[in-house]
Amino acid sequence: MAWKGEGRVAAMGDRMRRAGSGWAAVAGLVGLGWVAGAPAGAAELRVGTGTGCVYATIADAVAQAVANGTASDLIMVRTNPTQTIAAPITIDLNVAGSVEIVGGFGTCTDPLPIAHQRTTVSLPSSSAFIIHNAGASTRTFTLQQVALIASAGSGRLVDVSGRVLVNVDDALLSGGKGTDGGNIRMAGPNVTLFITGGAKIYSGDATGNGGGVHCSGGGTVLLDDGSITDNDADVAGGGVYLDDCSMNVFAGGGSVGCPGGLNLGIVCNQAGPGTLIGSGGGVYATNGAVVNFFGSATERAALTLNRADYGGGLFATGAATDIEFRDADILENLGLRGGGGVFVDNGAQLLIRSTIANCESPGGCSRVMNNGTAAATGGSSPGGGIHVTGGGDAKIRRTTFFANYSPGSGSAVAVEGAGSTVLFEGDLFYANLGYPVLAFGGGNVTAAFVTAWANNVGSSGTFIAHDAGSNIAVFSSVMLDDATFSPPTGGATLFGDCIVTRSLANFPVPPDPGSFEVVASAEAVLAAPTSGSPRLRPDSPAIDYCDTFRYTPVDTDFHGEARGSDATAVPNGPFGTYDLGADEWNSVFVGNFEIGNCSLWSSDTGGC
Repeated sequence: MAWKGEGRVAAMGDRMRRAGSGWAAVAGLVGLGWVAGAPAGAAELRVGTGTGCVYATIADAVAQAVANGTASDLIMVRTNPTQTIAAPITIDLNVAGSVEIVGGFGTCTDPLPIAHQRTTVSLPSSSAFIIHNAGASTRTFTLQQVALIASAGSGRLVDVSGRVLVNVDDALLSGGKGTDGGNIRMAGPNVTLFITGGAKIYSGDATGNGGGVHCSGGGTVLLDDGSITDNDADVAGGGVYLDDCSMNVFAGGGSVGCPGGLNLGIVCNQAGPGTLIGSGGGVYATNGAVVNFFGSATERAALTLNRADYGGGLFATGAATDIEFRDADILENLGLRGGGGVFVDNGAQLLIRSTIANCESPGGCSRVMNNGTAAATGGSSPGGGIHVTGGGDAKIRRTTFFANYSPGSGSAVAVEGAGSTVLFEGDLFYANLGYPVLAFGGGNVTAAFVTAWANNVGSSGTFIAHDAGSNIAVFSSVMLDDATFSPPTGGATLFGDCIVTRSLANFPVPPDPGSFEVVASAEAVLAAPTSGSPRLRPDSPAIDYCDTFRYTPVDTDFHGEARGSDATAVPNGPFGTYDLGADEWNSVFVGNFEIGNCSLWSSDTGGC
């Protein structure tokens, strides 16, 4: 039976970013899988009752593995009867070598476990495994096809330090408890946690930080296929707490709703909601942590249905802390006091982008949707989708903001404080439940090639700026809400160029004659505005309107087309060939060719 992570590892190499020594450890262990038995020179230690069973308990088999020395050991555990861990099992892998605990065997004579069958291992009142390795060589500790379930009086499930790869494969780790790290605690730069095969880190509880996983000192967490779900921390990092650690999340999809047993990704965790201090319901990243959510054309990596006081989905803090969402979902998270989806503070960096060519294709691109905040005493809890403050920086490209909400302003994004900046390029703002973008306290926003419509702005505008030092600059954009700008207050400033809008109320002075154009409705600009698509009409006034004098795009449009394409049948606008908004119109794609609808074609040769 080959180690089931083996095939996935080879495919993951080009998706990693700054994973450090943890990734090297995973890649280096591809050859350690076992086929129809243990690796050469390793012992098979069979646990259970009946023919072929040698050890009654997992603890007995582990003791033998330690006695065997540094050769790898495979502990094969019958599905029945249920195993019990009555006292913590400590394993020094520098002495024992790599140890794999694999459940799901029907009998002690079976060469392979039954697929997706798990052996239940209960903890009445104890912690489970304490794993360490002070040696120079990386050792592996595997939990595969086991359900490690803690009772009310139990402790932490896995506590690991040293040069160790922890492989959790098709396993359930549930109900662990600790001050920091309810289910798993990792310490040191050479610890890697690899979660795959649909494994779940579930229902952990920390009175401090890291209900599901607590990582400190430079370790690496790899969530390939599975979930960290329904965990709880009183202070920070309900799902995962990362202090100078790296995490890469590739998992997403599954059903929606909490408890999150059928979801994949970082789902349904919480950090102290209502305590006024809980931060990072899904993930808390600090002190140079690096977090990547990397999806694909068929499955977005998911940060979903998490909850905290600040940063319902994720809280990032510290100048060297670096967060990236690529082809990922930030969905239905709640930050009661700010940053429903993501809270960026104290110089942290956030990048949201998409590599998929057509963001309207199945799977699409990155989405920030249905996140929100709630009313807080003495404040408006801004930033339903994202809140950037404390000199943080966010760059957000080719991303959809939909149905985010906040009781005050900034339902999609709020940027606060001197040195805090947000750059939008090629984004959609559609049907957000409040004024979408807020800059205050000296925060700065640049928005280019964005399309906004159907947001609930009331008598206000899509963009709102308050306080001295705050500035909002909008370039080459399609702004189709009832109003684009609210009146700036307290010395805040506005700038704009190349904008199609429904109202010039509160607009800054145009930098050039013809910089702004008023239209009667969204239907005059977009081909199908009620569908949520930013696609331009063939006769849209936004086609061939602007140049790159004030802003040069760095990415393609929402559909993967190059910017600045000259529509030869359309007279150029006042400044050049660049279309406004998220869509660069191209006559080749009239009739929604890209998504397989050729109903508007004049003829079809059979390729549609």
